[in-house]
Amino acid sequence: MILPIAAALGLSLAVTEAAEFIAAFVLGVRREGWPVVFLVNLMTNPPYVLLILILGYLLPKPAIMLIMVLCEFAIFMVEAFLYRKYLKAFSHPYLLSAAANLASIAAGILVSQLR
Repeated sequence: MILPIAAALGLSLAVTEAAEFIAAFVLGVRREGWPVVFLVNLMTNPPYVLLILILGYLLPKPAIMLIMVLCEFAIFMVEAFLYRKYLKAFSHPYLLSAAANLASIAAGILVSQLR
C-alpha cells in the first residue's frame, strides 16, 4: 500500500514541478525565482495528493470532485500569497498562481490519460 502511494506522490510532484516551472518561465520568472516555485509546490502538492488519495477510498467520486475544486482554489490562494511575499521581482503573483496551477492540472489530466 505504501509503495503505490509514494509512487503517486512522486509522479504528481514531478509533473506539477515541470508544468509549473514551464508556466513560471513563460511568465518571466527567472533563475533566482525558481527555488521559490519549487518550494511552494513542494509545500502544497504532496499534502493535496495525499488527501485526495485517502479520501478516494472513503467518499464517492462526486464528493471527491467537489473537494478537489475547493482544494485547488485554496492552493491557488496560498501559492499566490507566497509568490507575492517571496518573488519580489515578479509583479503578477495571482497570474502566476493561476497559470501555473492550470498548467499543472492540464499536465496531470494528460498524464492520467496516458497511464
